[in-house]
Amino acid sequence: MRLDVLHRSRLSPEQLALFTAITTGARADNAQGFLKTGESVESLAGPFNVLLYSPKTGLAVQQLGAHLRYGSLLTPRERELVILTVAAAESSEYEQAAHEAIALAIGLSPSDLQALREQQIPRGLRPAETAVATLALRLALDKDLSDTAYEASRRLVSEPRIVDVVATVGYYQSIALLLRTFRVHPPTSSSGVTTEES
Repeated sequence: MRLDVLHRSRLSPEQLALFTAITTGARADNAQGFLKTGESVESLAGPFNVLLYSPKTGLAVQQLGAHLRYGSLLTPRERELVILTVAAAESSEYEQAAHEAIALAIGLSPSDLQALREQQIPRGLRPAETAVATLALRLALDKDLSDTAYEASRRLVSEPRIVDVVATVGYYQSIALLLRTFRVHPPTSSSGVTTEES
């Protein structure tokens, strides 16, 4: 890793505000992925530690991430299909490790995850899930969507939900780039460190 892990006791006021925003709110209420020891988290792992280095940007990024994770129009299964599609396309081991556990917990199967790793659409998904996963795969691989693919998506996925798919793909591509640039390794269960994905 190219950046030192920042500890809460040594954060600036701006960094501490970001730290608090990350460890409270929707992420704390939906604690999948958090690894806490005792009463508090002393440092953050993954993209969150990186974001602490630029707290103003980090705050905006984490707010968008929290919205896409907990407030978008996508169902949890659709969201994880999109995220894991991006993880595979970007070869992001961190995103893959962090989100496969979440995907399994909400009902995706090991064979679904294997298909996503191979940049394939899992069999047996609901029609809307297949449409969302196909849309995400085309966006992640082609960086665009043909008119034919757009019209096919629109038959099963509303335009507002297509916007959320596109935003989620772009967001997780940017997180993958942060992780790759700063050589952030997949999460581990280090005591007192949260490893939740952004």
